[in-house]
Amino acid sequence: MEMNLTSRSLLLTLLMVVLLFSSPLVTLAQQISAEDQAKQDAENDVNKSAWFTAGCIGCAAGWTIIILGDETEDPLPRLLAGLGTIVPVLPIVYAASASPDPPAERLLGKSPEYLNVYVDSYVKEAKRQQVIFSAVGCGAGSIAAPIILLAIGAIDLQLY
Repeated sequence: MEMNLTSRSLLLTLLMVVLLFSSPLVTLAQQISAEDQAKQDAENDVNKSAWFTAGCIGCAAGWTIIILGDETEDPLPRLLAGLGTIVPVLPIVYAASASPDPPAERLLGKSPEYLNVYVDSYVKEAKRQQVIFSAVGCGAGSIAAPIILLAIGAIDLQLY
């Protein structure tokens, strides 16, 4: 069975087209795989209870400083109460700025393209998780601080 020149040209052209388009598709698939794996790893790696606790303590401390400082006429506690307004947001700001690195053993033997996508996706997802859990903790601390202060008698509930 003999191929003529047109059949060979057509076959070679088809082969080149398949090779040309298969390489980017493989790279795209690897990038999607790296991104998915990084997100899953970051979600599993982030210490959610630590970020929740940091947010809770930070906001509870900030609100305690603000509430107790507002209860007095003494200028120093009132000044501290004013400065206390920045304390509740510190855990969230730190959570957004802390850049965790993925464990090195997960990166061994991977291509540079995979590494770039994996590390970028890991850091973004880890920061997102950190911010979410510190913000939820901050909300819990903001609710808990006045309740605790009322319960221990540090403040009085005065209805006007």
